[in-house]
Amino acid sequence: MLGYYLGGARGLPGGTAVFFGEGGPWWLGYACYFGACLFLTLPFLILYGQHGRGWRFVIAMCISIVPPLAFVGWINPIAVAGTIFPAMGWIGLAATTGLMISLVDRSVWILSFAIISALANYYYVAPAVLVGWTGIDTHFPRLSNGDGIGAVMDGMKRVDWLLKYADTVPSNSVRVLPETIIGPVGMSAKYLMSGASTDLKKRGSRILVGGELNQDDGRYLNAVLVIGAQGSDGKQAVQGIPVPVSMWHPFGKSGAVADVWGHSGLVDVNGKKTGVLICYEQLLTYSVLWMMTEEPDVLVGASNLWWVTDKTIPVIQEQMMLTFGRLFGVVVVRAVNS
Repeated sequence: MLGYYLGGARGLPGGTAVFFGEGGPWWLGYACYFGACLFLTLPFLILYGQHGRGWRFVIAMCISIVPPLAFVGWINPIAVAGTIFPAMGWIGLAATTGLMISLVDRSVWILSFAIISALANYYYVAPAVLVGWTGIDTHFPRLSNGDGIGAVMDGMKRVDWLLKYADTVPSNSVRVLPETIIGPVGMSAKYLMSGASTDLKKRGSRILVGGELNQDDGRYLNAVLVIGAQGSDGKQAVQGIPVPVSMWHPFGKSGAVADVWGHSGLVDVNGKKTGVLICYEQLLTYSVLWMMTEEPDVLVGASNLWWVTDKTIPVIQEQMMLTFGRLFGVVVVRAVNS
């Protein structure tokens, strides 16, 4: 399994170097890369044995899904469930674990699972597209860091772009924009966006856009804001598991706030229960499955991948969202900044 995880996460060292820039040590990306992959491999090493190999594999796989391994639990093999047993939900997950046990143990039950899979795929009907819901990809560079005038001006330029974009949104529609493209949302930004929100309400439209909400304790929420929210709509969805080390400092007093056991990413938008997965969460099997316990009507993925140097990360994000959407019969809407 070590080779499996190393291969899947091979874009991490290069992306880390770009993310931290010259201020970060050269070895940090490789430390995160090898450390996380070794961490995920541990359950498989500990449970390795000749007897009951199938059950051992599945138990190790399940351990790697839940916290604390969940915090780096990307590319879990269980994600294949959406391809094999579409629209079967939790039963499909159980069937996938049974199939894995049969494959490892070379059991005659493989044929039974193959028949179920064939029937599930034959009768599978994709969920109806949500009319008016559209993900918008952007191509913004990294926002300036710090509290200086450059960072403030950079952020205001993004807000100005958002206001102009809001004027183009048609009536009765929902537009999804990527993660953190407007940066920290201060009082000035909130005031400016309130006008756009009023106009959107008149047209019955909403914009979901990523921004950072500073908290009184010095930390921040990595959130997707609902501009134009009205009626039963929520105001924001918050990332449950930010990126460890770079964003989330579990024992520190700075960085992004985490909500590991909550459902802060769930928000009502235009009458639809919307599960929002922000960037890193789209790689984590735990985050997706935890969201699915709330039975959302639509899965929204918002990512900001300006730092990516390898195509594996965006591809894995997309495939994770699509395969779990297929497994649970849920519409998926994605927006990526690259």
